[in-house]
Amino acid sequence: MFPTEMASFHRFLRFTFEVEYKFLEIITRLPFPRLLRLFFIFRGVVNFILDRDWRNLLQNHSVREKSANVLSHSKFGLLSITRFISYSLEEADVFCLRSGSLLKNELKVLQKQILDDLEGFPSGGGVLFSCHYGSFTLGILALSSLQRPVFVLGSNVVDSPLLPPSLQAFFHKKYEIMSEYLNGGRILFLEESKRSFFKLLINGSIGVVLADLIAGSHNSSIKLNLFGTTAKVQAGAALFAEKRNMPIGAFLCCRDFLGRPVLKSASLNNYSNDLSCHLQDLFEKILETGNFSPKHWLIADSFWHLSEGD
Repeated sequence: MFPTEMASFHRFLRFTFEVEYKFLEIITRLPFPRLLRLFFIFRGVVNFILDRDWRNLLQNHSVREKSANVLSHSKFGLLSITRFISYSLEEADVFCLRSGSLLKNELKVLQKQILDDLEGFPSGGGVLFSCHYGSFTLGILALSSLQRPVFVLGSNVVDSPLLPPSLQAFFHKKYEIMSEYLNGGRILFLEESKRSFFKLLINGSIGVVLADLIAGSHNSSIKLNLFGTTAKVQAGAALFAEKRNMPIGAFLCCRDFLGRPVLKSASLNNYSNDLSCHLQDLFEKILETGNFSPKHWLIADSFWHLSEGD
């Protein structure tokens, strides 16, 4: 495309997301969670066909193609379709908690699983790592069963002026709903509240960090292999926990073939080896259960430019 055509297309794409997220805010208030789930599955298929993801507004590559490259599968295959459906359902999950008991019952099951998996997790502060994977938001909410405030370290990218107002509002409403389940915790932005986040950990809160964010040139980093792709990821929270001998853990959450949420977590309380090895071991313990396929990794495309071992 010529620059003028590209600019016009970008404006059109931004407009479609503005309309879409206004519609989503309305439809997720309906008291029919099963029908809503079917709608969001259909939405995921449509977005797969159109190679459409709101992150296209922030970057200039094909999510469908780059995800397939990273995970070594066909960009038009079932695994690729599943990724788009998973992303669509993840965006629906928290909003559906407003409209019916189905998700609330699912959340109770996940909360019990967290208690079973993290039975030995100390009562003080600690850090739990996850990824932009499957139904990770439900996994975060399940941490409320630990009976401590849960603070999630996110990013203010959702306030980027490149995103339409309705999409920004969508995320802020999502964070508002999530906060109702976090025992007094909330979502904090890395760019604004990193020091506050660490202080809250010292005071006994649970911190949640997404481990699949590539480290920038000015970030501390550790190597981590996720679904066969090795990258230097941001390590500030992990290094902070290690320095203060805080417990760390990891969890993944996704929906199985029948649409049921599945969660697994693991933790450690003592550091004896390299921090990168510790974090890698936590995710390996989860992945060895065989319940967590790479097809649910929602931001695999952001790793497309990395070669093995970089």
